[in-house]
Amino acid sequence: MFFTAFFITAYWFIFYKMQKNATILLPSTVILNQAYLFFNTVFFVILGTKTAAIFIRVLMQASADIFIMDWEKPKQQF
Repeated sequence: MFFTAFFITAYWFIFYKMQKNATILLPSTVILNQAYLFFNTVFFVILGTKTAAIFIRVLMQASADIFIMDWEKPKQQF
């Protein structure tokens, strides 16, 4: 997820610095839904898979067996 965010922000930064007018950062209100369609798709795919991974990890940790061992020798009774 870090590398996805890193490469997307690096792409936007380089694209922003290479143009004369910053039009990509100011989408028109007519095509507002189309402008963020790719971002919303990637965001929700990452959110869904990360949520599923956390849920699976919680299930794996909840089903672990815990053994408590007592290594102390019992005291002798006289």
